[in-house]
Amino acid sequence: MRRSVVLAACIALGTSACDRGEALASAPTVSEEARLDEPYGEAPDGSLFRYTNLAKLKAIEIVPKGLSPDEELPIVVMLHGLADKPRLPSAFTRHPQRPVRVILPRGPYVFEQGFAWYPYRAREGKHEEMRVALEGTAAGPLPGADACLEALTTLLARHAIDCDLELGGCWVVRHQPAADASAPRWPDDDAGWLVVDHTEPGGALDPGKLAAGLARAAQRAGAVLHEHAPVEALGPSLVRVCGREVAAERIVVATNAFLPRLVPRAALRPALTYAIATAPLAPAALASVGLGATPFYTADHPYLWGRATRAGRLVVGAGLAFDEEEQRVERIAIDRADVRAALDRLVRRVRGLHSALAEIEITHAWGGPIAFRPGAVPILAELAPGVLAAGACAGHGVALSAALAALAARWTLDGEPLPDWGRVDAEPTPIPSAR
Repeated sequence: MRRSVVLAACIALGTSACDRGEALASAPTVSEEARLDEPYGEAPDGSLFRYTNLAKLKAIEIVPKGLSPDEELPIVVMLHGLADKPRLPSAFTRHPQRPVRVILPRGPYVFEQGFAWYPYRAREGKHEEMRVALEGTAAGPLPGADACLEALTTLLARHAIDCDLELGGCWVVRHQPAADASAPRWPDDDAGWLVVDHTEPGGALDPGKLAAGLARAAQRAGAVLHEHAPVEALGPSLVRVCGREVAAERIVVATNAFLPRLVPRAALRPALTYAIATAPLAPAALASVGLGATPFYTADHPYLWGRATRAGRLVVGAGLAFDEEEQRVERIAIDRADVRAALDRLVRRVRGLHSALAEIEITHAWGGPIAFRPGAVPILAELAPGVLAAGACAGHGVALSAALAALAARWTLDGEPLPDWGRVDAEPTPIPSAR
């Protein structure tokens, strides 16, 4: 069945065109096949509606009063400010100018008993939350690191890097001993129920595509990349690599969790954090689970974060492992007993979230380096003349890295001073010979 589609945007502070029944202005139409699966209910105004999935888009389909859902009707896609409530475009659905089928997409942010297109409302007075949200470091926004999402998106656009970036929001979830059965909830092992607390600006991307895109951009700019070339010694204006010495006016060491070898007195605590990936789920199964399509993380403990990939896999992570003796993350083996136990518990938690995951295959499990400093403030410091170190992003590194890179670039090219918050009151220790 082929249906015409009209897009009507109705996001406004006052009365919208949709509320006045003026949505069917002249607009280009395209043809699209809709997949509608759920049974219909009846709204108070007599129109029929049902929840549905259109590819990856969750929405409500509305058939105005007096029309049959089996009719071949033009489709009007309405973007309403509060989204995902059948009663909202009531005037339009009661008095359409011509027979249509209305698709009301679900907004990315949980709001009251439905969803919205904005994380906060002006009447709530949360002006600081609206500005900050997920911005900044793990310690909050800091000078030069208070617009990280903007820095990241600007960087990607400038260098045409496609890394599947989606900034549709991020769920902040919490544990509760009991949860309202009418609201979305997920059992989390013996920790109670996970429920959505609120949504913050943010999203997800493919880190492999990001790294590859940055490497290509660097090469286009004239940089030369040397893989498998470990630094054997480091000092002011000098780096020894593979037995050869390289002179440099500026040296940037961006090794994050591996910085303790260079700055042992910085009170940096590196760790290995775990993640697993499931086999791809069918779109219907992923929609049934309901957790992961919007990236999420817990605001309490036990910690859990996750997201769905474009291939339908769930990637979920939690847990930390430390090297208590030498604070060297490279010494932590993925098959260490405590690491294996933590991964096993993570698998159990994921399979317990929903019946559709009870027997899901876990195709990948891994550990990634992460690092923390007291107060969660990252390191961005000139440790010796011409030697800059950056790291300890405490889990904020993907978005924060673009802002830190801009600060480092201005220090490198223009001699601009670094912000005081990233200082380390310790001299660097030369890396000993690896031979």
